[in-house]
Amino acid sequence: MSKEAKDLEEESGDAFINQNEVGEVVEEVVDEDQPMSDDEDLDEDEFDEHGNLEIDLTNNSSTYFDQHQDSIFLISSHPTLPMVVTGGGDEMGYLWTTHSNPPRVASQLTGHTESLVAGGFTSDGKYLVTGDMNGQIRVWRSKAGGEKWEFFSSLQEVDEVVCLRIHPKQPVFAISAKDGSIWVYEMGGNKLNNIAVLNAHSEAVNDLLFAEVDNEEKMTLISASDDAGIISWNVYQSTANYHLGPAQLKGEHPWVVLCLSPSGRTFATGSQDGTMVIVKVDDGALLQKIDTGNDAEDEESRSVEAIAWADKANIVAVGNVGGQIQLWDIATWKVRNTLQIEGAITKLEFIKGTTKLVSSGYDGSLIVWDVITGNKVWQCFGHNAGVLGFAIQENGSRIISAGDEGVSLVFEVSEVD
Repeated sequence: MSKEAKDLEEESGDAFINQNEVGEVVEEVVDEDQPMSDDEDLDEDEFDEHGNLEIDLTNNSSTYFDQHQDSIFLISSHPTLPMVVTGGGDEMGYLWTTHSNPPRVASQLTGHTESLVAGGFTSDGKYLVTGDMNGQIRVWRSKAGGEKWEFFSSLQEVDEVVCLRIHPKQPVFAISAKDGSIWVYEMGGNKLNNIAVLNAHSEAVNDLLFAEVDNEEKMTLISASDDAGIISWNVYQSTANYHLGPAQLKGEHPWVVLCLSPSGRTFATGSQDGTMVIVKVDDGALLQKIDTGNDAEDEESRSVEAIAWADKANIVAVGNVGGQIQLWDIATWKVRNTLQIEGAITKLEFIKGTTKLVSSGYDGSLIVWDVITGNKVWQCFGHNAGVLGFAIQENGSRIISAGDEGVSLVFEVSEVD
């Protein structure tokens, strides 16, 4: 829907998606094992001794979504419905069902003018926020319990959206930009309301994290930047609770990624040079500083790209550009195990309530690991290019990928308990 905001209708209930009533049906391709794309930049290793192209047709997915015409950068799951949003380099977003074969499109998200790179749903599932590389934010609202979606509002405050983070419990989102600015908005009534504009960083803010989310009187947002600073913000007052720089963090490190601990009392931050710090949320005290890049072959390989904190084990998983996943024991702050893939890590996430870790990488891998044993529990096959992210549904029994070749695969996973 590319028009400006229409008259908004009331929600018509929280009915579960009826797959006979949702949008258009994606055309089914008979041969599910055919190659997903033609890659123009082919490696010599992809040819056999006779010069014939070798393509791995192994595919254990249950179905796929191939409406995108370019790489899929955004994937996020609805909090209660079997539905995901995907967005890509084709400037298009789609809401589609994951429990039907073939998938069914609930809505096409039009109006973006550059690659969709960020977005997600509010915790109640009533709003969806998407952001693109031109800095445009578009907000959509559900109707009929999620069977239909309508355009709600848009805004453009920055030249490019670097990070978009949605509050875990409130209809609030924050975006960050390359100039270091942070903008916080709330979906209220029939419009978007600006809560705060936060300016203290001098370079790109790469990640944002809402903390102390049960405190309704105080909204805390933590930001990590290329300028080597980490700031905890009191959003309602537009002031800093504390500002950590090279002096407090014992070195100048360009921070890339943030991850909150299961207790919510501490957070981890990783940098481009492989440094990770553990910090107290309430006062910014530095609890631990770790060099995760000792074994890296080169400086680029050291960069921390993903952090995941287990809720059923004393383990923090750290993934880097070199394809390493280090499993750190938080009792001793020593590496318990190191897992390895061939390409850079793109995302790590623990399946809630388990010791199972899901990883994706630029080598096309999507793997479920047992962090206690270090073994692979399940491996998803089917991508011929990098997996840029994934979404987890049904307590880990369903995983949906975002492929660099423009295809999403749906995997029904066993043995995750």
